[in-house]
Amino acid sequence: MKLKPGEDNLKVAVELAEKSINAFPNSSGASYALSLLQDIRALSLDIAIRGYSIPGAPIDIVYTSKNIDTLYLTVYPLTINETQHVDIKKPINYYQLLNKTPIKSWIRKPVSVDDYRIHMLKDSLDGLPIGDYILIAQNRPITDTLNQRLINKFAMFKVSGMVVSRRSLPGKINEFKVFESRNGLPLKGVKIEDERQSIVNPLTNAEGYSSIKQASENYNTATAILGRDSIPIFLNTSYGYGEDDEGETKILLFTDRPIYRPGQEVFYKGLVLMEKSGSNTIIAQQKVTVQFLDVNSNELSKAEKISNEYGSFSGSFTIPTGKLNGNFHIETEFGQIEVRVEEYKRPTFEVKFLSSNEGYLYNDTVRVKGTALSYAGYPIANAAVKYTISVSNRQILDGMATTDDEGIFQVAFFPLKKDELAYRANNYTVKAVVTDLAGETRSASKNLELSDGGLTISSSSYEEVLFIKKEKEVS
Repeated sequence: MKLKPGEDNLKVAVELAEKSINAFPNSSGASYALSLLQDIRALSLDIAIRGYSIPGAPIDIVYTSKNIDTLYLTVYPLTINETQHVDIKKPINYYQLLNKTPIKSWIRKPVSVDDYRIHMLKDSLDGLPIGDYILIAQNRPITDTLNQRLINKFAMFKVSGMVVSRRSLPGKINEFKVFESRNGLPLKGVKIEDERQSIVNPLTNAEGYSSIKQASENYNTATAILGRDSIPIFLNTSYGYGEDDEGETKILLFTDRPIYRPGQEVFYKGLVLMEKSGSNTIIAQQKVTVQFLDVNSNELSKAEKISNEYGSFSGSFTIPTGKLNGNFHIETEFGQIEVRVEEYKRPTFEVKFLSSNEGYLYNDTVRVKGTALSYAGYPIANAAVKYTISVSNRQILDGMATTDDEGIFQVAFFPLKKDELAYRANNYTVKAVVTDLAGETRSASKNLELSDGGLTISSSSYEEVLFIKKEKEVS
């Protein structure tokens, strides 16, 4: 019997195999048919989950299964010792794990379990606090460990507020940069500790950097530690098992906040890494195409970026109005991030730049102050301020600040004049985006004119200034 494409071939194969066995039970054909039935009816299960997740953020899970009608899912917490030194595959360790109190247990039912095919089921786990966890998936309740048809799979994962990149410098120096996993901002005060604890390592500075000299090639890992949070760092890319694989490029993306409104600007930052033999190495001068997609995956905007010497790039997109709200995406070839867009709400505060009589000069620190005040008159304190400096529509600087108890923030930068022979006056634009503790965002811009001196004379004719004897006021 010839099976046509599109027919339920596996079901037909089962019927034919059963008929063959019943018709000639002791024949070699029956043996082949029995082997075929065992393969078709065999259980299979696999789970995929990201190895690292952001605290409090939903965690995506994908199950692939065959001939399983119910999945029993359980999440357990793990200690550092269990993640590093305990083999969960050993029955004694697995049974000890089941005696723990689970974080969460739930059930999922795959679709079309009677067609003998492999099916994929997507799921999501509510955000978890910082820590190490294991997800166990079974076709039987978690306490059923003796059933002959039992099949289970597990996946370990970590929830961390940190992302660490590493690069090797001459002299066996390892340089690290530690980012906040939610928004990509540098983390200060993170301790980098090698596995033998044989050297005293400095803490990361305000830019998130720390560098240590590798005392020996005999240790392969270090750990970044900040309070209860820790994350392993792999120092060597070769472990004596032959040549390394080619590695995998990945891009980590961050946005400045979790929720946006139509018409707002989304600031993003990306980090380009090469994951090879468990180690992440930054990639500089990497061309990256960044797309902004709506809820239907239609392209709204696109930008071309090149990673800097630290492997990072940044930019912004404006969310259009009149679009269906929901989950937008910022996407690259090697990674993406979700952008949640919700309906506009009536603003509760406004942002203004304070007026100043000061002149702004090249080769001098320029300071601009702004304020965030509610419409009721009280200051917006402890709000995050994201600012950008642009000249001639080209962004040259960005940074972060925080409003004080009076709702005031300050932006400071040092404009350099490269050509000392030419007179130059440029219009600089300072833009500040303020986000309060409730997630509401407001912005303001201020134009500054910088010049070489403190006085600028403008006139329609030089003769009017030089040759008219009558005194005139010049401003």
